[in-house]
Amino acid sequence: MKWKFIIFMFFIAKCSVAQQYFFVLVENASKKPFTVKVNDKVFSGNHFITVPKLLKGEYNFLVEATNAPTENFLVKIDANDLGFVLKPSPDKGLVMFDINSFKTLSPTQNENKIAEKQEVINKIQQNEVKPIVSATTKDIIMVETVKPADIIAPVVVPKIEEPKLVAPAPIVVKKETPFLVSSISTSRKIYENVANNGINQIYVINNGDKLDTVSVFIPQLAVSQIKETVKVAEPAAPITVIAKPDDAPTKNSAVNANCTTLISTPFFDQILQLINNESTDKAKLNKATSFFNKDCFTTSQIKQIGSLIENDYYKFDFYRASKKMVMDLQNFNTLKETIKEQKVQEMFTDLINN
Repeated sequence: MKWKFIIFMFFIAKCSVAQQYFFVLVENASKKPFTVKVNDKVFSGNHFITVPKLLKGEYNFLVEATNAPTENFLVKIDANDLGFVLKPSPDKGLVMFDINSFKTLSPTQNENKIAEKQEVINKIQQNEVKPIVSATTKDIIMVETVKPADIIAPVVVPKIEEPKLVAPAPIVVKKETPFLVSSISTSRKIYENVANNGINQIYVINNGDKLDTVSVFIPQLAVSQIKETVKVAEPAAPITVIAKPDDAPTKNSAVNANCTTLISTPFFDQILQLINNESTDKAKLNKATSFFNKDCFTTSQIKQIGSLIENDYYKFDFYRASKKMVMDLQNFNTLKETIKEQKVQEMFTDLINN
């Protein structure tokens, strides 16, 4: 009898050792309070939630977040701990991004809808159902195929008249009077910014043995919509620009003092083609920075090169290297809108402030 008790205790100890627990880490990308319910246990947190002591198998994670609908996720644990990032999706509500497999876990409700739609599509392909398209909502309604004896009465679809098109009132745009620049024989435009109130331009003019900087502002003419009588606006008076020497530049020009020459358009087009021919973002970064020699670029040209680099970290490295080569520094902060990652946006803000 004693040896049976010893075998029983050995079996219990072996099962206890073989049992392994896992945990699941959930991070809220919006950094707002949220809760996770698993097996009737509720876990809450402001940024991170850890669900501990889970065995192998499938678990229903009921997630409730601030300003977001409640979603249910099916989490499967095989042999490792798991980590997810909870973030909103424009077409699926909340989703969980797996930081290990880089896959997106959709709510089970959305997955069931996708499965139902696929089942209907399969039935259509097998001629088991016939689709009827509503003329008003353009929705597809599935009607099962029936036998002739089961038909009671025909379905009559009302005829919908096509909507009548009403011609819009004519729109007349006032033509802008071209501005006149006097006393400019050899000049070159190095900067242009289009704003709501008008257009800012900066020119470099050859004045003997030195270069003068000229700032030009062209006001924006309004666009009016006329229904009855069309009135043509009188042409605006010509704008005369007086060149200023380099020792008295315009305050709003913000021209980089390190830049004297702007890269030519044909050469810039060649640079874009060479960078685009590279296969990786790292190679594109190295190729782009290799042209930072003596010629400077505008912010608009830097933005065109940056659009060829998809990874935000490589794109930030390129912007950081190009800061000393940008002629119109006052527009350099507009490059931030091309960065998607929040962390990289904060790095770019520090770059501007320092």
